[in-house]
Amino acid sequence: MLSIPAAAAASSAPLDAPGGWASHGLPAYGVVSATLKVRPSDRPALRPSAALEAARNEFEPFQIIVVAGDEALRAVSLTHGAALTDAAGHVIDRRHLTFFRVGYYDVGTPSNREGAAGPWPDPLLPDVDAYVGERRNAFPFDVPPRQTRAIWVDVFVPPSTPPGLYRGSLVLERLRGPRGSARARDTIPLALRVGAFTLPSTATLRTAFGMDFAEPCMAHTGTPSCSAEWDEEPACELRARYLAAALDHRFSISDVAFQPPFGGSAGPFQRWLQPLIDGRGHTRLAGARLTAIRLDEQPDRLGRWLALARAQGFLERLFYFPVDEPDPDTQHDWAALRQAAEPLRRFNPRARLALTAALGAARRHKVSELVDIFVPVVNYLDPRPESGDAVHRADYRAWLATRPGRELWSYQSCMSHGCGECGDPSPELADTGWPSRVIDSSAVQNRAFPWIAFLHGLSGELYFAATEQLATAWEPNGLCKFSGHGDGTLFYPGTPARIGGRTHIPIESIRAKMLREGLEDHEYLVLAARRDRSKTIELAQALFPHAFACAQPVQALERARHRLFALLDGAGAASAEAPR
Repeated sequence: MLSIPAAAAASSAPLDAPGGWASHGLPAYGVVSATLKVRPSDRPALRPSAALEAARNEFEPFQIIVVAGDEALRAVSLTHGAALTDAAGHVIDRRHLTFFRVGYYDVGTPSNREGAAGPWPDPLLPDVDAYVGERRNAFPFDVPPRQTRAIWVDVFVPPSTPPGLYRGSLVLERLRGPRGSARARDTIPLALRVGAFTLPSTATLRTAFGMDFAEPCMAHTGTPSCSAEWDEEPACELRARYLAAALDHRFSISDVAFQPPFGGSAGPFQRWLQPLIDGRGHTRLAGARLTAIRLDEQPDRLGRWLALARAQGFLERLFYFPVDEPDPDTQHDWAALRQAAEPLRRFNPRARLALTAALGAARRHKVSELVDIFVPVVNYLDPRPESGDAVHRADYRAWLATRPGRELWSYQSCMSHGCGECGDPSPELADTGWPSRVIDSSAVQNRAFPWIAFLHGLSGELYFAATEQLATAWEPNGLCKFSGHGDGTLFYPGTPARIGGRTHIPIESIRAKMLREGLEDHEYLVLAARRDRSKTIELAQALFPHAFACAQPVQALERARHRLFALLDGAGAASAEAPR
């Protein structure tokens, strides 16, 4: 959590607005919250230093904003200053700080009335990537006249870090002088309070995000397997990087492989993908493992998957999802669900079936007893009063109580911004305020879903895709899906031709970072509820009173996080600087 003044959390204003940059002197730089999207023409309030709070085994981000005056700023870069050190001499190694240049995605038509056309911050280009440790071309960069640019900083607190206050600094560099003959160096102080509690590497909230097998290779190389000839080895290697990237952002890509690992598929699967199921993968969060694994939809492969899962100990994380969003008014989809459930139960009665439908509809079609995981869309779980939809929390609680192992999940969809065609945004108020994954919504909305999950007692989140439009992610309007920009795509393809280096990697988005931050918030909520459940629920409800009321100010979220930190850290947090 970044301690920020209230003004910094308000909506940004254009540079030429009254009281804008021109009244403060340029060029300028400073710190803002990571949960604030700063567009190239925005003017956020800036702080001269960063003050963070984090648990052990947690990532905590912030942004450094740089704005040019009437002349461009040239060759801007960020380097390390003094290492983060506490009073006893304990040091957080500099390798645990990752720097990114914030890139921009060009929105053609807004996703809904909350969005706007033009460039929005989203892709994060690393200085040195966290996957293979190669230096990329994030720095240096130029800032055009009277424009704003951002640098993203991720601070990771290793699980063995002693709690306490750590101080260090970063150095912002740029060329100056009439011919750029000199280099300006500005120091940005950094204070980090490490709490006396630790977050788990594997998220408490289950997540199941989709990804077709060929999508990474097609986006990076134009071939289904990253090779001119079909070869699962390079395909699984690149796929494993995407799965590891998701795990380090605390969510699971549940589509592990395109078929059960047998024959020639067994070796690549065991080398690259099995470790991410077992918690032995190459992740920064030590021991992180997938929380949900989707069964292959082909009935003839069910037996192989179930046998492998039983032998390898991940049967309880498997789920079968044969029918998506069945039409409540027709019989066809419900009959297909009954037909799909039969071989699943025959192979293993403990295998679990998930359904994206409401409990009431399943009961009307007499299939509710076949379902182990109900996944209603969040808009129906907590509907707007004016919608006329009923709230069925008591029904779900009763259903959960009737058989061990049942779970209630939920999902976000295009209903968060209005389901339409690209170029035809929804003007409706009903399509605003929800948790959202679109680029031109607020970062608070991108971060909100795990809070809603906690308040509604959800065990997991299903999301249709993490790389739906990966191949066109860098193109203007290239991530428009169901009228929402970025819906279903949380990464960009990091090809050497675009980002430098030699190795293909995923490029993370700000929205993936906000998902991570929300899932870390969820861990805070779970831990805090063990100490004082009523106080924790009261705090969460004050921030997000309803699922349709997630467009809250940044400073409100920061204050709630600080209070959770104080509850978990006790006296240590009481002396930390609180958001104002």
